[in-house]
Amino acid sequence: MKISAQMLNEASFKREIAKFEKMTGRGVDAGVKQIAESTGRSLASKIRPYGMSAKKGKQFEENIHEQIKHVRYGVNVGAYPGSNISSAHNQQRRNGRVRIRKVSGKGWKDTISEGDMQAYARKQAAKAGMVKAGWIDAANKATGSNLKRIPRWISRHLGKGLGAGRMYKRGANTFLDIENKARHASRAQSDREVRSALYQGRKNALKFMMLQIRKSTSTLR
Repeated sequence: MKISAQMLNEASFKREIAKFEKMTGRGVDAGVKQIAESTGRSLASKIRPYGMSAKKGKQFEENIHEQIKHVRYGVNVGAYPGSNISSAHNQQRRNGRVRIRKVSGKGWKDTISEGDMQAYARKQAAKAGMVKAGWIDAANKATGSNLKRIPRWISRHLGKGLGAGRMYKRGANTFLDIENKARHASRAQSDREVRSALYQGRKNALKFMMLQIRKSTSTLR
């Protein structure tokens, strides 16, 4: 999924950037960089499960285990097709998730063993956070620095080519190109979620810059 955004296309936002430069002495590029970082973080947060906390990651991994456990049960009672856990899991996934529901069958057969299920579940759980990491990686590439305070379940995937990004100027305008190259990225996030994330990213960046302006103003009193 690739996003191109014109970052300084509103007069009011340009004024805030100029004020940020004047009051903090950090320059326009620092303000633009803050927008890019905030946008990348917001895009990562707006992928289900929403948020990026370590607690959220642990819950996500536990959910993956439960979904795969459910698939094994379904196959072994004859409710779901499949002869191995990988193919059976892929058949039951919709938009990356398995809906856990009550199933009935014709009796238990150990078609998929406990050991195979557990090994596969660990492998799949280790992939949790990859799509979120794609946006973080893209923001890092665009700004030339690494976002801080990224939890382990996401940061473990960084540096693997999951994202691409750049900031560039065309005339008086500054643009941001970021791309999430993670597999299934386009299916994991809706257009509505992307629009919401872009809005929130700009809002958070402006909030940060205004805070820095207030701090600079208070030191002059």
